[in-house]
Amino acid sequence: MDEHSHEHDHDHEHDDNHPPLDGRTDQAAASLAGALHASFRLLTVIMVLVGVAFLLTGFKSIQPNQKGVKKLFGRIIGTSGEGLAYVWPFPVGEIEVVKTQALNLKIDDFWMFEKPEDVGKPLNARQTDSEGLRPGMDGAALTGDQNLLHFRLTCNYFIDNPVHYVSNAGDAEELLRAVICQATIHAAAHRTGDGLIREPAEAFQEEIQRLAQEKLDAITCGITIRTYCWKTGTGRLKPFRVRPVQHSHRQGQGRQGQGDSRRGSNPERNSRQGKRRKTRIHPLAG
Repeated sequence: MDEHSHEHDHDHEHDDNHPPLDGRTDQAAASLAGALHASFRLLTVIMVLVGVAFLLTGFKSIQPNQKGVKKLFGRIIGTSGEGLAYVWPFPVGEIEVVKTQALNLKIDDFWMFEKPEDVGKPLNARQTDSEGLRPGMDGAALTGDQNLLHFRLTCNYFIDNPVHYVSNAGDAEELLRAVICQATIHAAAHRTGDGLIREPAEAFQEEIQRLAQEKLDAITCGITIRTYCWKTGTGRLKPFRVRPVQHSHRQGQGRQGQGDSRRGSNPERNSRQGKRRKTRIHPLAG
């Protein structure tokens, strides 16, 4: 009986390659699963917060004297007044804020270059540059009698149609400056220098305002000019050196005329010179 019991205890084989699982392995697996679950929940919360923050960027506060122009995929879908406005966030949507209050624009394109010590001085107390009028630095308007007049311009305007402004204008100051300068050049070309100084300023101002507004209305930019004024300096500016340049130009024309008269006195020589010119021009002409 003892022998049978002994054989029974040893008649099977033990597998030493697969040790039995203990409680510590189960604990590690449970900890890993809990960490992954917590990370997933945290990531979900972060994604929800990011999504909410992204949606909140579509809100914009519209202040008094402002209009909001709503866009969706680049297309204007409406406007909003004072208060809180919402549209889908960028880049899906956008709210462009437009100022609707009256603004002033100063234009110095027709004024001379001023040194710091000349600011505020009357014109007759200033020293003009010895080189004369310098294009790109000194501004001036050319009148109909070929006089140069220096003055400053001030334009008071407002945006009456924000949708047209956003669609067609872009930069109000840049557009107004170009339009007003063009209207001023046109109006000054039909007047004399003395006439501009002596006649009432309202006539000149009204013509410039009318011409500029017609141009603005033609491009449907939503900008209206309320008032427009121009101001010349006090006193008379010492003249620039324009006359010597004109004199040199006339001398050049005189020399050219003398050369033409000399060439005209000898038809045969002129004919030979003409043939030589044709020979020189012909290769370039192809």
